[in-house]
Amino acid sequence: MLGLETLRAHIGRPIGVLSGFRDFDLGASMSQHKFGNGMDPTRPLPHSSEIAKLKVFSGIGTHTDGRVRHLDVRHVGPNTTGGTKSRPTIFVDTF
Repeated sequence: MLGLETLRAHIGRPIGVLSGFRDFDLGASMSQHKFGNGMDPTRPLPHSSEIAKLKVFSGIGTHTDGRVRHLDVRHVGPNTTGGTKSRPTIFVDTF
């Protein structure tokens, strides 16, 4: 939540949540959503490089154009990719 508040202050508008916690019976087996660590916004956020500079998220999923469509704090675990707040795992999120 602190990371989202930092991001909200940075972009100057509220961030709608399309998806947060997900049931373990749905989707990818190690999804950060299943551990309460991930969120998908209702609309795309700024480019991943801009959000990475905030150093509050350790996982950043993007559209193919680099705009953010998923954020997580995988550094609190489980962290299968080694992403950190200073070097987040950035990936194209194709759900």
